[in-house]
Amino acid sequence: MDWSSINSALLPLIGVALGAGSTLLAQRMSLRVEVQRAQRTERRKAIVGFMSATDRIEQNWEYLAAHNASVIKKIPELLHDMWLSKKVIELVCSGELAQIAHDYALDLNHHARELLNTGQSEHQLELRTIFLERARIEMGYKGEPMQRRTLRADHLHQHEQSDSED
Repeated sequence: MDWSSINSALLPLIGVALGAGSTLLAQRMSLRVEVQRAQRTERRKAIVGFMSATDRIEQNWEYLAAHNASVIKKIPELLHDMWLSKKVIELVCSGELAQIAHDYALDLNHHARELLNTGQSEHQLELRTIFLERARIEMGYKGEPMQRRTLRADHLHQHEQSDSED
């Protein structure tokens, strides 16, 4: 066998292998871009949903403070919508953003419940926390767990640090 007969048989095979490999690589890169785009869209929808829910509560704040009966009837549903949208943030967004959304929702909930004179048990909150952390894992999030710090504890910690610096 001479080199010309080997080259004539081998070169087309190498070309087919390179073509197939480059096609597979391009498809993989395209798929990765599509997955990232879908994740961004999902996160954007979650963020907009949370912002919409919190805005609806804030828009009714002055009426709630004035104990407007029609607004008071709407607040439990508005709070429910806010907490549900916050849970979606926890499922699809980073732990840092989810923690910020949690703190914000907790503060809005606290003030609204103060005005309504109702509340939730700590046990319910603990069970929800356990559920949501596991749900995040199930959704494929591999980052850090949420800290679930409370606003009061966080502010106390900040004040202790500033006092020790003085």
